[in-house]
Amino acid sequence: MRARSRAAALAGTALALVLLSGCGSDPDSPGTTDAGNAADPVPTADAGDLPPGYSEECAAAFPIWFGDPDPDAADLRPDDWPEPVDDAALCRTSGTAGDAQQIADYATDESPVAVLDAFESALGALDGYEITREDPGGLGHEVVQGVAGEVGFQVDPTEGGFSVTFVAPGA
Repeated sequence: MRARSRAAALAGTALALVLLSGCGSDPDSPGTTDAGNAADPVPTADAGDLPPGYSEECAAAFPIWFGDPDPDAADLRPDDWPEPVDDAALCRTSGTAGDAQQIADYATDESPVAVLDAFESALGALDGYEITREDPGGLGHEVVQGVAGEVGFQVDPTEGGFSVTFVAPGA
């Protein structure tokens, strides 16, 4: 019971950080870092001004481009973190100042339920992971969240994509 309470507390902290961050970084907001430069214009899918290499799938799921995603940007990600669903494409990476929170956004053709099913199954098979799948309130949909060691995480699906957020211990 104590481990479940600890998982719930860390997952709650992760969720609070995600909700406070608006589920992503705003490149014009102080305290955020990303691969793009906040002073540069931010291409959006609505403007039809997509940068080279930013797929239409990414633009549909995440219309604001932050710059080229860095697959190594989520260094909080545990070494044994499972690969995302088969067809997922990394679209964006971002984080908060000090890297207390790191986010990787993926585009996929899989439904939100299929994304959660895949992560719930993969994470549930790993030693040292405590996970829950629930609607934490206020989101209107389920997420998979929990802890791996001391790192909090949350998988938040949307139509056409999903975000994985990692939260540093003590954040």
